[in-house]
Amino acid sequence: MMVDRAKHHGYNNVVLGMAHRGRLNTLACVFNKPYEQIFGEFKDVKGMKSQEDEFGFSGDVKYHLGATNHREYPDGSSVHITMMPNPSHLETVNTVAMGKARSKMDQLGDPEGSKVITCLIHGDAAFAGQGIVYEGLQMERLRNYQVGGVIHVIVNNQVGFTTNPIDSRSTKYCTDLAKTLSALTIHVNAQYPEYVDYAFKLAVDYNHKFKRDVFIDVIGYRKLGHNEQDLPQLTQPLMYNKIAAITPMHQLYCEQLIGEGVVTQEEIDAKVTGFRNKMQTAFDLATSGNLDLSDWDSTTWKQMLHVSGDIKDLRNTGWSREKLRALSEKVNTLPTSFKFHKNAVKVYETRHKTLMAGTGIAWDTAEQMAFATLLEEGYNLRLAGEDVERGTFVHRQSVLYCQETGLPYTPLSKCVEADEKKFRLNIANSLLSEYGVLGYEYGYSIGSPNCLTIWEAQFGDFANVAQATTDTFFAAGERKWGTKTGMVMLLPHGYDGAGPEHSSCRVERFLQLMDDDPYAEMQKDDAGSLIANTRANMMICNVTNPANFFHLMRQQLHKNYRKPLVVLAPKKLLRHKLVKSNIEEFEFHRFRKVYPETQSEKLVAPEKIRRVINCTGQVYFDLLEYREKNNINDVVIQRIEQIAPFPYLSVKTELDKYVNADIIVSQEEHRNQGPWNFFKSRMGKLLKDMGREELKYRGRPVSGSTAVGSPSRHKAELEKLLRESFDSV
Repeated sequence: MMVDRAKHHGYNNVVLGMAHRGRLNTLACVFNKPYEQIFGEFKDVKGMKSQEDEFGFSGDVKYHLGATNHREYPDGSSVHITMMPNPSHLETVNTVAMGKARSKMDQLGDPEGSKVITCLIHGDAAFAGQGIVYEGLQMERLRNYQVGGVIHVIVNNQVGFTTNPIDSRSTKYCTDLAKTLSALTIHVNAQYPEYVDYAFKLAVDYNHKFKRDVFIDVIGYRKLGHNEQDLPQLTQPLMYNKIAAITPMHQLYCEQLIGEGVVTQEEIDAKVTGFRNKMQTAFDLATSGNLDLSDWDSTTWKQMLHVSGDIKDLRNTGWSREKLRALSEKVNTLPTSFKFHKNAVKVYETRHKTLMAGTGIAWDTAEQMAFATLLEEGYNLRLAGEDVERGTFVHRQSVLYCQETGLPYTPLSKCVEADEKKFRLNIANSLLSEYGVLGYEYGYSIGSPNCLTIWEAQFGDFANVAQATTDTFFAAGERKWGTKTGMVMLLPHGYDGAGPEHSSCRVERFLQLMDDDPYAEMQKDDAGSLIANTRANMMICNVTNPANFFHLMRQQLHKNYRKPLVVLAPKKLLRHKLVKSNIEEFEFHRFRKVYPETQSEKLVAPEKIRRVINCTGQVYFDLLEYREKNNINDVVIQRIEQIAPFPYLSVKTELDKYVNADIIVSQEEHRNQGPWNFFKSRMGKLLKDMGREELKYRGRPVSGSTAVGSPSRHKAELEKLLRESFDSV
């Protein structure tokens, strides 16, 4: 009814997000998913062609799976409908569905949401109790997040799991949260299907006219318990005594239609018999062993390979210095008609100056050039998060504001045609949300393979709040559902004495989510390493060179496959005197996974090197400074830029040079945190295979907190870390 009404108003896309209860019925009746396919997935019949056989997917419980279909109409028109896959984390799918809808809007050139409609189906207790619901509601009228209003359907069985409303909310209605939006809320009794039909039509009409969220509270009951084996009388005896006496809705409606002379009892009996026969035929086919169980795959991704496809070498990610300088002239020359803040003007002048000189190119310039070159090549960019316009550390300045009028100006927009700016370039200061916004950006990314979709945390630590989305969608979506994404997370990370919640992005948690197997055979060459990258569920990098970051960002879209990427983004390195690149490094055609020793000429011969320090991130520059300050010439420092998948070959190539050295990992994080345990299992295996001594650790001891809250204590810890990293004992 909702889809048909949406089609009546000219919508041609419907994006649906819902939890698992009632999902199979929706897939069968709305999406026309064949009954035999549903039966087959539950029967799990051996020998059937499945996603895991063909693509390597592990699958999920069947009421979590997504689907996509075209709902056909007699006049030859159709509506494309998408059911988002979802985890058991109730309501987590909400903003993911909204992000997917927004990506469709942008692709269709539909800024108001007149072609794409979004529907979210909630449970009553989940809608009232889950905080992610409000994060999604708050997006209703935000220009960077609105989807033309959402139709919210609350399937209200008046019992949340086994908890009565008096214990699951403090409001009269489960929909009272909608009052924060002054939104239209329609309450309807599920026992009267014609009223429910009218409520849905009214909701679509309202949404079409006003582009606002609208809520339908469908008040019914749950016939069985929380699951089919549950005895609801254990916790709701009075309610279920009444429910047992209620005539089922379908029976009441049949009696009504017979009484009105619409149908006869014989016609109803014939329909019931026909339906049962159809179900039996479908079940027999499902158990025959000849059923194709390949599931949904968005047409937007057809040009992208599945994980088992042929992988081609990366395209050249470098740009010539001539083209970079011409592009700098375009994006770093500010209009004189705007009066910008002097600090912002200085940033752009410095960028252009260093690019023209070809030396001293800093991080912000490399990032800007990565974005600008991709836009010039026809790719899209969506950069979202708290403070992303100026950057948390005031380094980016991607959106400038006239100091007299307050009007915004985005220099990168010069890389996009005027009529495309709204859809190809979006630098979006987000609402103060991590959980909801990360889900939204993930949803956007899975609908837009040719868009560099980035979510930047204000500080990497804040990604903690979005862990449900990280675990269930970002890291596992491809393995569970076959959903592909090239989304990037920028998580500012580094120990600077700023305290426990401004130091660590908890990289160890992301590394625990990696399916990079430490016991698999080591990749022997670049081709093997490339295969490892394509099979892994994501990449995790800690980049220390501006040009390398330039190549990493461009690499995300210059591959014929997509993987999510986590970057431990810099803080103090943004302006560090040693963190500079020369323009020839931007012409180099590929991201470097490992930087070997860069000052070998100052060190003793390779056979006299006593130690190789392996590190990642900003601690490299602390180690380098300590080595120079103390005139140490027999220790090599190797930077690992790609932490995962672990770059065995690149690391081994360096270690092979120093046959008499012991091998350590030096990290600024505590021993039970950071990449140490990830490195230990992989590098430890590598050293064992090479016949070398056991890998050693240098860094902070174990801790329940990520960092100390005292700058002086932080400094003392760092000095101890550096001393022990070079200590010969």
